Amino acid sequence: MKIAFISDIHSNYYALKSVLENLKKENINEIYSAGDIIGYHSMPNEVIKLMKENNIISIKGNHDYDIINKLFDESIKDFKTWTYKNLTEENREYIRNLPENLVISKNNIKIKIVHGSSRDIAEYLFETSELLEKEAKNLEEDVLVCAHTHFPYIKKIDDKIIVNTGSVGKPKIGTPTPNYIVFDTEKKEFEIKYVEYDVDKMCEDMKKKGLSEKHIEELRLGKVIA
Repeated sequence: MKIAFISDIHSNYYALKSVLENLKKENINEIYSAGDIIGYHSMPNEVIKLMKENNIISIKGNHDYDIINKLFDESIKDFKTWTYKNLTEENREYIRNLPENLVISKNNIKIKIVHGSSRDIAEYLFETSELLEKEAKNLEEDVLVCAHTHFPYIKKIDDKIIVNTGSVGKPKIGTPTPNYIVFDTEKKEFEIKYVEYDVDKMCEDMKKKGLSEKHIEELRLGKVIA
């Protein structure tokens, strides 16, 4: 059995569509999302529609939480404001009802899925962070799947494994290439996978809808611009 873990789609329909097409070729049995379905980009309703159509089980990310609770700058230029106003009421409810963490068991391996960390939805667990040792020590499950940093990694600490899903829709690795994680439950192995997509189509949609030029350029470059 193969399971895929994705995250940080951030309303990027074209990236998610390409990832899902790739997942079909990989013969994936189940797909789990570690949150941040919406935010930054311009196709939140289309992304949620794809999530539902493909039976993707998701938790809530910090952007999902902030947007649905209207924790944003009221300026129309703010992408969180724009996203909330453009979400359908049905999709607002979909985001509102997502859990903030999830525990699954596959082939006697317990996996906890969070967005930031076990302690905080918005805490960054970078691969080199000292927080990883503490996280592994306090982890009751065998594996922690996290997101939020937009940098993928797989790290073993003693008898625990911490996996970061990277990002489907807003990579920060110096390229716009989406990535996801595959877990083979029989081999008990995790692998990072990368997928190409037409980033220009997403940028064009953002520009047409009047979203931030900074975020368009960040998407195109695959990194944060100061």
